Amino acid sequence: MLSPPMLKDNNLNFSTVSFLSNKTHKQRLKFEIIPDDILLTLKGRIGFTRIISRTLKEGSTSENITRIRFKDKNLTKFNSYFLLVFFNSQFGQLEIESLLTLTIQKYLNYRKFGEYKIPKVDDKTIESVSLKKNKN
Repeated sequence: MLSPPMLKDNNLNFSTVSFLSNKTHKQRLKFEIIPDDILLTLKGRIGFTRIISRTLKEGSTSENITRIRFKDKNLTKFNSYFLLVFFNSQFGQLEIESLLTLTIQKYLNYRKFGEYKIPKVDDKTIESVSLKKNKN
């Protein structure tokens, strides 16, 4: 199993990947990543975001990166590609900055990230943005 791909410059940096045994990977299920998951950095350079490619069948990440996954894609009009663009937009980055903890080291915790708000967006815009990003 791969662990952990680091997010850098909006890309997955596989030069720092380490390999986990299947036993270790199975013990870290809350860090499991699968295709179409969105990864977002919580420490260091906060807010780097990337979608897990469909070519990576399974992997794991660390506590420095949060995984965003839809429990039921039918219950939301949003999708991974739209959210990737939104999180990486100037507005999305400002929203992330507003949630940072006030400590010496920048850090975004899970509780604060739960307060992240995505404005209402019409279905046509979501579809258009998603199609353009998916082609990249």
